[in-house]
Formats: sequence, structure tokens, C-alpha cells
Amino acid sequence: MRSANPSLPSVHFVGHGDSDSATSRYRCINLVDAITAAGGSAVFSYRYSADFKGVEEDVVVLHRVLWDTDLEPFIADLRRAGKVVAYGLDDLLFDPEWPIKETAEYFPNQEEDRQLIWNHIFSLHQGVLKAMMLCDCVIGSTELIAEGARKLGKNAFCIRNFLGNEQTRLSEEARRDHPLRNEKVLAGYLSGSKTHNADVASISKPLGDVLHANPNLTLLMVGIVEVPAELQGFGPQIRRIPMVDWKVLPSVIATLDFLVSPLDLTFDFNHAKSHIKWLEAAAVGVPAVVSRTSEFELSIKDEETGFMAATDSEWVEKIRKLADDKSLRIRMGAAAQKEAVASYIATSMSSEVVAVFQEIADRHLKATKDTGRVTFEITRVAAEPLKKPRAVLGPFRFIGKAWRAVGGAFRGEI
Repeated sequence: MRSANPSLPSVHFVGHGDSDSATSRYRCINLVDAITAAGGSAVFSYRYSADFKGVEEDVVVLHRVLWDTDLEPFIADLRRAGKVVAYGLDDLLFDPEWPIKETAEYFPNQEEDRQLIWNHIFSLHQGVLKAMMLCDCVIGSTELIAEGARKLGKNAFCIRNFLGNEQTRLSEEARRDHPLRNEKVLAGYLSGSKTHNADVASISKPLGDVLHANPNLTLLMVGIVEVPAELQGFGPQIRRIPMVDWKVLPSVIATLDFLVSPLDLTFDFNHAKSHIKWLEAAAVGVPAVVSRTSEFELSIKDEETGFMAATDSEWVEKIRKLADDKSLRIRMGAAAQKEAVASYIATSMSSEVVAVFQEIADRHLKATKDTGRVTFEITRVAAEPLKKPRAVLGPFRFIGKAWRAVGGAFRGEI
């Protein structure tokens, strides 16, 4: 499909196999919305296949597509047809210094589950790294991801996460239908899987201190994350609901008075996480307290469009402020919502997104067409496994099983 505006490069996004995952939505579908808003042309195919033929677009983005034996000739064919092949990522999955064995042990599971997790992480790491190195350039969701790719010699760009058209519409409807508040104050924590257990545990003491001091405060935990031991004695002050569909999520967030979004920053991987949790809350006018990272610092004006915290005392102080001050919650939520719409929806991001793809096309479309396969060497392999990995490359048959073992549906995210 050619661009409606012939001066703009057309783009074809190819997903990793799940058309309804958060990663496909934020890194493929939402970018299609932004490019279309600028008068360009973009399409999304949710699954890579060796039989994938007839690509018309100028730039092909392989989003988290894992290496297999068919991928190298597929990319070579695209290059011979004059296409630019970019690799899309929203996590630091390729880092050669990623301590994979330690990552598997990081999750509090039984030994058998940890072995499955190890297989999953090793397969994901190697599959992403090999596929990424075959591509012309990398598009990351945070600057830390782009910087990591540059360290491996790749030309890399950053397009930060933003809301697509449907998410924006649903968020505005939820904000407009914001329910009347009860006397109780409802804080929320959102999680997609047990892999975030350590995140919420990292602020369990501050949360417990505030809950103990304020019996009027309730914490709603969304998803299958485990309640930390420090919070298990609070009875009705801790509420649970299962993970909800993304189309329902804005309405759930809109019931909150404020959101907490901690990250376990002892784990380097988490420093490259994006601002999605703040953004989804901001879009419905709900303020948030988040971990202080370089990514959140780009999005949030501390004490104006949200709170950032780095120590237990800061978490206590800022959670307490939002729990105690309704006018502050309303003021901060409104400021966050204004910033989200002004900066982080498809229409407001369209010029920036198109500019990135224009630069990619300018740099790479003029290059000599590749007539063969790309070869490269991985200079560092992962740490020793817990046990000998079973078929960690090739069909990656353990990935879905490993993910289900920790209680999540496989969505290609950690």
C-alpha cells in the first residue's frame, strides 16, 4: 500500500504473533494510527511467516519477531526488493550483558517453574538478538533501548509509547463518565503477570505504613500479581480483581483515586521500561506515583503531572499526600490528562513518528541493495543455565509453556 502522501515512506509493521497484545498495540497498531493521521500509509500484519510475500511498503518493521532459519533469507529478499528492514523493541531483551540465569532466579517460583522461565528467557534473548542484528536499524520505545542497540553497532531510533485512536476514545469516555467518589479513597496497582511481583514488593513497606495510618485507604490490585507478605494482614483494605481486557481497562482506572506504579530498580532491565502505566492513568485524569527513572522524568513534571519517588520515605510522603488531599488529586489528575492528550496520543505524535520513518528511509533506502545474507557474531553468550536447556532455539516450543507456568498469558512481555 502506497502512502496517500507520496512524499512520505509507507510502512508495514509485522508483529510477533499476538494481534491483541499490549506490545503489538503500542508498537504496531498505534504507530499505524499516527502515520495515518499524518497522511501517510501504514499497515499491520500480526504474524511473520516465511511465506510472507508481496510487501509493497518502503519500510518493514519486524516487531519482536524471533529469529528462525527462514528469517535471514526473508530479510535478504526484502532488501533485494529495495525495502528497509527495521527491528522494533519495547524491552531491553537483547542486552548481551543480561544475566539470564540470575533473571530466572529473580522470580519467586518453584525450581521446575524457574527452569521453564530460564528456557523462555534464554530463547527470547537469543531469538531477539539474532533477529535484531539482521536488520538495518532498530526502533525502541525508550532511549535506553535505542542506546543499547547503538552499543551493538546498530543505527537506532526512539519512538516513545503513546495511545492509539481507540485507546484515546475509550479513555475520554471513561474520564467523562468518571464515577462519583465514595468516602473511601481507592488506590490502584495494575499488573499483567507474576513477573511484576518484585515491583509491588519493592514498596510493600511504604504501602503498609500508609495503609496502617489511614484505614480510609484501600488498595485495588489488578491482575495476578501476588500480595506481598507485608500487605497480607490488611483484610478489606486490599482488594483484588483479575486482569481485564484493554478495552475495559480505562473504565477500571477511572474508578481509582490514584495509581501507584513501582519498579524494582535493583534489576537493570526495569530502567528501560516505558511510561505506559502513568500514561494510561493520566489519560483518564487519574494521578500516579511512579518510580523515579529517566523515562518517567521525560514524561512527568514532578508534583505537577504526577509524583516520582525513589526512597521508602518518598513513597510514604507522596502516597500519603494523594490519599489525604482530594483537591490535589483532582488538580494533578487534570494536569496529567492535559499533558497526555497534548503529547502522547496518535494525533499529537504523528509528526514525530513520520519524521523518524522519513529519516530511516533517507538513511537506508539509498544504500546498496543487499544481495545475500547478513552474518554476525555474538561475542557473549548467556550465563550457565540452571540445567541444560532443552531446544532453546529453533521452534521455541517452551516459551508459551514457561509463560503460563508463572500465571500469565504469553504476550511477549516480561
